[in-house]
Amino acid sequence: MCLRGQGLQCRPFSCPQGTGCVLDGGVRYCEAGQGATCHLEPGGLFTTFDGFSGLTPMPVMSCAYELATLVGSRPEDPDWFHVIADFLPCPGCTALKPRVIIGFRDGCAAVGTNQEIWVNGQLARLPAQVCRGVVARWAEGSRVVIERSPTLRVLVGPEGAVALRASPALRGRLRAACGDYNGIAADDLILPGGLRGASLTDVFQACRARGFNNCTEKLVIPAMTQHFTT
Repeated sequence: MCLRGQGLQCRPFSCPQGTGCVLDGGVRYCEAGQGATCHLEPGGLFTTFDGFSGLTPMPVMSCAYELATLVGSRPEDPDWFHVIADFLPCPGCTALKPRVIIGFRDGCAAVGTNQEIWVNGQLARLPAQVCRGVVARWAEGSRVVIERSPTLRVLVGPEGAVALRASPALRGRLRAACGDYNGIAADDLILPGGLRGASLTDVFQACRARGFNNCTEKLVIPAMTQHFTT
């Protein structure tokens, strides 16, 4: 840390047992529980909350996939949310970068492929409040954070990488491409109806999103998204 008149001083930092150390914006703090993170890297690896990993399926044409949502929750429920990776046409691109859309009951945010930010249908400057309890802000490395503290944090990088961090409170309550966060990686290829997919490509196809609000327009279209069943 920097102290006035004393320069830079180093001090040991550790977190109590049962908490994890988080570095955010150059500030370290302790977070209860370890939580789990789902990663999507365009042209790279996709890793579910429970650690199943493989190459990120890349669509040959524009397509949107639901990455995570709550089991048994509807858009009108106060705790509902969904996270969508919307791959748009990009002539000449070696790997498509997704537009990332995070929807809540009372608001939504979208991070475009050029890091433009939309909040509730309007271009926004950060930091911005999406709705009650949800904020969008900048993080290190020109990344954007959309956060509903303390349960959900979505981090979007300038090259299209997406990281969803779910707190232990969401364990076993999630579904869609990032998995159900139940601690069992082996079941992350289970498709609707109970069949097992051959690869992540099958999982992504089962989680295609249609008729969702893209958050760049004021018109809200009722969600009609295919989900995993429980």
